[in-house]
Amino acid sequence: MRPSDYDLNCAVEAKNLIESDIRYHYTISDLAHRLNIGEKRLKIAFKCNFDKGIFEYLQTLKVDKAKELLTNGASSKEIAILLGYRNAGSFSRAFKKTTGMIPQKWKETFC
Repeated sequence: MRPSDYDLNCAVEAKNLIESDIRYHYTISDLAHRLNIGEKRLKIAFKCNFDKGIFEYLQTLKVDKAKELLTNGASSKEIAILLGYRNAGSFSRAFKKTTGMIPQKWKETFC
């Protein structure tokens, strides 16, 4: 079943909220409540619109920003703070899960 125009607009608004504050870890419940839409409808519309789930999109956004920061010489600790991770270890685990390598190895390979 195709999401309604309202649902698709809510997905765009959810994406905008996520991008406006990459440090904040929005939950699907937070976004759905804020946008006045059911969680399931929001998840379906988001995936339909952007070919990724909300959490996957947020992780991809954070990793892309982390790559940019690594390229510019930021440390894992600095990146963790800037992107809203609890600590450098949490950031490194999330980065490795997405890229297959720890931040330092990625930096050595691609920078």
